[in-house]
Amino acid sequence: MHGTRHRTSAPSEPAFSGPIRIGDRRFRKTSTEFGRRIAGLPKLLDLPGEEHFLVPRSRVIAHYPGIAAMSQLSADELADLRGFVELLEATKGVPASAHGLTGSLALRSRLPASDYDWVLYDTDPSTVRGLIERLADIRPVRPFSKEFLERKYLSVSGLSARELAQLFGRRWTYFYWGQRLLSLSFVSTSDCCDELLNLREYTRRAVVRGVVRGAGGSHFMPRRFEILADQRSHRILTWLFLYKGALEEGDTVEVIGHWASSGGEKFLVIGRPGEHMRLLRRADGADLD
Repeated sequence: MHGTRHRTSAPSEPAFSGPIRIGDRRFRKTSTEFGRRIAGLPKLLDLPGEEHFLVPRSRVIAHYPGIAAMSQLSADELADLRGFVELLEATKGVPASAHGLTGSLALRSRLPASDYDWVLYDTDPSTVRGLIERLADIRPVRPFSKEFLERKYLSVSGLSARELAQLFGRRWTYFYWGQRLLSLSFVSTSDCCDELLNLREYTRRAVVRGVVRGAGGSHFMPRRFEILADQRSHRILTWLFLYKGALEEGDTVEVIGHWASSGGEKFLVIGRPGEHMRLLRRADGADLD
């Protein structure tokens, strides 16, 4: 939020017979749509399934804070999921107060097949990643099919189907805890992006190849990390879901984007058709699959 404005995505839209009920209205989830317009709202991003608008505070009807959504869990859900909270506190020192839920539970519109949109506040993703990948009790999954991934990103990203799969295959934020499917996100309450609502964007495109620094920033919204190239550090910025958790410290990547600035800081932004980040070499030196 910046002053009286919010940046928001459009993950669902009104639909007379939609399966999602929020208050007294019905909605359906969007998929790969784009090109929609909402009267009076400037559009900041217009890519398949990733449409962002600038919304005045006066047009926000209701706010559903994520941390309060924990109270929406049933007794059975709490019994199943309490172990995850206790595990992170016992092994990584993540307090119970750092956990929250967003999405359909916060909106009080969860369907039986929905996952749990789990949030960890002010927690370093690297603290949790090794634990998630190591424990036999946790089963990472890829909830999106190859066909969906290609339909959403292939025509606009400038990446091949193989390169898309390489990026998406790095993601570990969807996993089963017992029989409960969790989608894990990380939120920083101090590193806000208010100033980026006034981003001044330029037409000039640039290509940067280098080594990723601050890979944990790819988990936050917007994704912000740095690339070290030719002894210079370049700040990369993208709002795209594709890159959520797709990076590891020390990866070598190629970024094609356009320059932008805000508050005296300069960013290389990935957000227009044909702009992308391509994984060139893994940090551990392993071959790309």
